[in-house]
Amino acid sequence: IIFLIFYSNYNPNRLRTSGTENISIEVIVKSSDFEGYPFWNVVKQGVETASADFQITSTVIGPFSETQIDLQIAMIQEAIKRKPNAIVLAAADYKRLTPIADEIWDAGIPLITIDSFIDSNKPLARIGTDNFSAGKLAGDALTNLIGPGKSLAIISFVKETSSQINRESGAREHLSDNEHILGT
Repeated sequence: IIFLIFYSNYNPNRLRTSGTENISIEVIVKSSDFEGYPFWNVVKQGVETASADFQITSTVIGPFSETQIDLQIAMIQEAIKRKPNAIVLAAADYKRLTPIADEIWDAGIPLITIDSFIDSNKPLARIGTDNFSAGKLAGDALTNLIGPGKSLAIISFVKETSSQINRESGAREHLSDNEHILGT
């Protein structure tokens, strides 16, 4: 989907290529631990396959851990200096990566976010799960498993990513009427 956006001239005013030169795309994920995080390995494999199919030059990089936000920001700043035709980003923090979107935009580089988003309207596209609805579905499934009126705690994952924020909000909205939530 990401590469088709560029081939269909999604936003020709932002795309800096004539169509005859090599297109380069920097994909910056939350973790480069592709063995420890199979999801990011699947993303990497998809980027590599699409790059070969469309004859695009791409790189997939990221900090080793999803909690290394400062390192991810530094990687994005280095990517901006390389002036790729686009940056695809899975943001490790919803708020802290917002200013970097302005830097990408100011450099004239199209930005697409995947999986976890940022608090910005700068990305040309957002590709990911409706995490609020997923959280509501999880809350509903939990209620069906344990029954209404039970006390429970929410066990989450990396805090301050849009995925975590929205999934927990969806679960809390569904659970608030039926269960006592002890905390996260």
